Amino acid sequence: MAKFDEIAHSGGKITFTTTVDAAGNLGTQLRYQNSRPVPAQIIGVYALWPGIVVEELSLGGIGTPWPVPKYPGSLPVLIGSDGEGKFGHHCPDCGQYWRSGSHPNFCPYCGISAPSFSFLSKAQLAYVQLYVEKLEEAGQSDEGSEIVIDLDEVADATLGRCEKPAFYISEERQQTLLNCAECGEFNDIIGRFGHCSVCYTRNDLAVLVEDVFPSLRADLDNKKRPEEVLLRAVSAFEVLIKNYVARIVEEVPMIPERKDKLSKSRFRDLDALDIVLSEFFGINIRPGIDEAAWVTCNRLIQRRHVYEHNGGVVDSEYVEKTGDTSVRIGELITEDLGSVHQYLSTTARIARAVHDGFHSMLPPRTDIIERHKARQKAHG
Repeated sequence: MAKFDEIAHSGGKITFTTTVDAAGNLGTQLRYQNSRPVPAQIIGVYALWPGIVVEELSLGGIGTPWPVPKYPGSLPVLIGSDGEGKFGHHCPDCGQYWRSGSHPNFCPYCGISAPSFSFLSKAQLAYVQLYVEKLEEAGQSDEGSEIVIDLDEVADATLGRCEKPAFYISEERQQTLLNCAECGEFNDIIGRFGHCSVCYTRNDLAVLVEDVFPSLRADLDNKKRPEEVLLRAVSAFEVLIKNYVARIVEEVPMIPERKDKLSKSRFRDLDALDIVLSEFFGINIRPGIDEAAWVTCNRLIQRRHVYEHNGGVVDSEYVEKTGDTSVRIGELITEDLGSVHQYLSTTARIARAVHDGFHSMLPPRTDIIERHKARQKAHG
């Protein structure tokens, strides 16, 4: 599965039938059929001419009547998933694309919240417009008629088996496939970090402690140089801090001076980070971390400069920033396995505190998370 591959539609046929009885009354019936051997889902929206989506259509179960639309003249539109049972989405605010399930609540990139139908992809919106045109044609007939939208043609066209029909729609695989650690939702995003599009939880912490840090510990076990592992560990932690601070700047209301200060800060010093997050936002990033572990962690962060720019030779800048009296200016330093493992453990705790503090200001959808955990518990 290569990134940015086109994913074929799940196919199926949508048939819209109109009938006229002896009294001239118009009746309509909408039917969806799919027999292709791929995962398939269907969602519904109501749209007004010439294809303006105005609300979600809850399809319910078999035999369940559809709800009456809020807006007179709304037409029911059925939209099929891609061949993996997922849907593409475009954010109406930042314009970025991702794939997830059928009903996102948030953009994974900019974090805005909106009704799920607001996140239809550009291809889906073009499809809705043509779909509405077809239904309008059928509704204007004085005689019974049948309109068939053949989505099997769409799927075949994606696979190169035929010409693309007018209502062609497909999706595109992105770079990072992830299941939200909190609600279990599938998200396929460009880049590596973002919000869950259903519950809003950010994935930065999960990436760090479940992917990056275990990989770094394995490298230590496999005799990789501790200095090289430390460099990568410090960089990964800095990325997490940068991401959360950037989202705070974008999403938390604050005075311009504070926003400017946060935007320009790089936070390569734990004490500076602690002061800003605690004084500005009441976030405690050192719960249960003793002073010795804190000082050691901060010192190792500062050593990245020594390894990156001085070839491991101590300079006056390092000594002044850390107050480290265990080394001399001009000394070649190295790390041991224990110190790097301790760094990973301490920064994982700090990262958890930053994550929790972020979501204390910008809460995720706890109702969705709780339902997911209840389902997990019910299934053992």
